[in-house]
Amino acid sequence: MRGSKLALISWFREFDSPSYYNLILTKLTGGNTMPKQNKFTYYKVIQENWGNGWDDVDFEEVNTVEARKLFKENLKAYRDNSPALIRVINRRVLKEATA
Repeated sequence: MRGSKLALISWFREFDSPSYYNLILTKLTGGNTMPKQNKFTYYKVIQENWGNGWDDVDFEEVNTVEARKLFKENLKAYRDNSPALIRVINRRVLKEATA
C-alpha cells in the first residue's frame, strides 16, 4: 500500500505543478502537512544515591548527536570518579506556552 502511495506522488510530480502534489500530500497525511509540535522537552538525568535517596547531579537535553555524545562522556566520568550508586533516568518537562 505504501509503495503505491509513493508511486502516485512521483507520478503527480511529473506534472511539475505544486497544486497536484500538495493535493495528494494533503490526502495522504490526513490534511496535516506540517509536523506536529512537541509539547514536552526531553532530558536524560544522571542521579547519584549516597544512601539518602536519589539526587539529580547532571542533566542534558539530548536532541542532537553532539548532546548525546557529551552526555555519555559525562556519565562515564561520573561512573569512574564517584563511589556512589549512579543511574540514568529519562524526564520530560512540559514546555511553557509562548505567546
